[in-house]
Amino acid sequence: MFLQRISEHVARARFFIFDFLFPTECLHCGRSSVRFCESCLAKFIHTPEEIHPGVFALFSYPDPSIRKSLRLLKYGRSREIAHIYGKLVFEALFEWYADDAPFRGNKSGEKILIVPIPLSKSRMRSRGFNQSEEIARAITHAPENTLFTCDPHALSKTKDTPSQVSIKNRTKRIKNLVGAYYANAERVRARHIIVIDDITTTGATFAEARRALKKAGAKKVICIAVAH
Repeated sequence: MFLQRISEHVARARFFIFDFLFPTECLHCGRSSVRFCESCLAKFIHTPEEIHPGVFALFSYPDPSIRKSLRLLKYGRSREIAHIYGKLVFEALFEWYADDAPFRGNKSGEKILIVPIPLSKSRMRSRGFNQSEEIARAITHAPENTLFTCDPHALSKTKDTPSQVSIKNRTKRIKNLVGAYYANAERVRARHIIVIDDITTTGATFAEARRALKKAGAKKVICIAVAH
C-alpha cells in the first residue's frame, strides 16, 4: 500500500512538471490550446458499448489520446478533462434516455441518480481528488440536464483495498473488493442509478458497487465507464 501511494505521488509530480514545461494543447492533434479541440472530439466515436452485462464504456483505453487524457485526469487532477468527459457521457445518456432502452420502467418522473465510484477515506485524504466524482458532477452540470442528479454520498468505500490495477486475475480482483462498498439505503432505495467510473477492465469494481446498491434497495443499476 505504501509503495502504491509513492507511485501515485511520483506519477502526479510527473504530470505537474509536464504541465509546467509544455503549454496546454490538444492531446489528439496538438494544434489547439485546449485538452481536446472540437474537431478532434467530433472524430471520436463515443457510443456506449456493453462490455459486461450491465456495464458500458464509451472509449477504448489503448487509444493513446484517451489513455493520456485519463492519466492526466487522475494524476494531474485535470478538471478540464473531467468536464469534457462529463459532457460526452451526458450526451450519450441523453440519447439513451430518448430511446428509453436502459431506463425502461422509470415512470415516476424522479431524476436518475448518478453515483461515482468512491475512494476510501484514507485514499481520498492522500490523493485529494476523485476523478470519478468529478466526471459524475460534470454530467449533472450540463446546461441541458433535467434528467440526472449526482449523489457522491450514496455509495462509500469502507475498506482500503489494494489497487485493482496491481491485480491481473479477475477472480482475485473480485475477492479484493468483497464487502468494500456500502450503499445508503435512504438515498438509493427504489431509485434508478447510473454508476460512473473513469476506467473499467474486468468489471469487478462495478460488480461489487452494483451488489451493494441492489442490496440497499436500488431498483435498477447501470454502470458506465469512460474507457475500457
